[in-house]
Amino acid sequence: MTTPPPTKGRPSAGITLVSLRAFVAVVEKGGFGPASEHLGVSQPAISTQIASLEQGLGLILLNRRPKLELTEPGRELFNRARVVLSRVEEIDHAMNELRRLERGQLCLGYSTPHHAMPLLARYRGTFPSVSVTMRMGNTTELLSLISECRVDVGIMGLSGPLEDFHCLRFAQPVICLCVPSGHPLAKETRIVPQAIADYPIVLREPGSVTRQVFETICAGAGVSATPSLVAASNGAVVEAVRAGLGVGPVFSDTVSNSAGLSVIPFGTTPTDVGVYAVSLRETLGLPTVRAFFDLLS
Repeated sequence: MTTPPPTKGRPSAGITLVSLRAFVAVVEKGGFGPASEHLGVSQPAISTQIASLEQGLGLILLNRRPKLELTEPGRELFNRARVVLSRVEEIDHAMNELRRLERGQLCLGYSTPHHAMPLLARYRGTFPSVSVTMRMGNTTELLSLISECRVDVGIMGLSGPLEDFHCLRFAQPVICLCVPSGHPLAKETRIVPQAIADYPIVLREPGSVTRQVFETICAGAGVSATPSLVAASNGAVVEAVRAGLGVGPVFSDTVSNSAGLSVIPFGTTPTDVGVYAVSLRETLGLPTVRAFFDLLS
């Protein structure tokens, strides 16, 4: 038989996974008819794929007469094609496992452990084969990590949904003021911003939504919210208040009335404030991320 002329462009122009599967099936099954039956396609479709493969490579791969047999280039391609198809099957199997959440990874960031840990328990209970790592930080830090794709989903307080992220609110606590039990404000059922003017204030660090919401409420009432002490966590704010170092804002689900403390609603919490699950919109296509949001929904 005459070798078909090489095609212009790159030599591998005719190689596709479909044509490789057809070629390997013809060789392994011993003919075009058995190959078409094995692959569930018509025999003319198989013939077209083989002809296209030979034309694209510029080589005869199969001698058709007097009997079907591999040429030297065909033997070389057959050995390599089986390796390629085997690797493709491995990839397909791995992707199926990821799609079914039989494996995979999720990095969960959080600023509110009392919300994040129950969610993690639910997620691990539903998808035990997914490996989960955790990162803690304030809202600003977590948003940066999400933007850099170092955290997949963040559990955090927000003053409202963010335009550049996928945000799902699942809790809506209100801002409160934590005061010592013997404090003059402890008897109040709701504290107005003007009432804190004469007391030292313990605030979270810049970047904390607790601080942002507190400052927004105070600013709306024309009240200064300058801190006398900055604490690095809600727990540190509470302990500072307990020690008599001032009064401090916390969300209602962060701490409850306990020995030596009173937690009282403060001002009016903006309606969009809440605890959100946050991710990049692009990462919603990841099965592990989509499953987390589905679990919340």
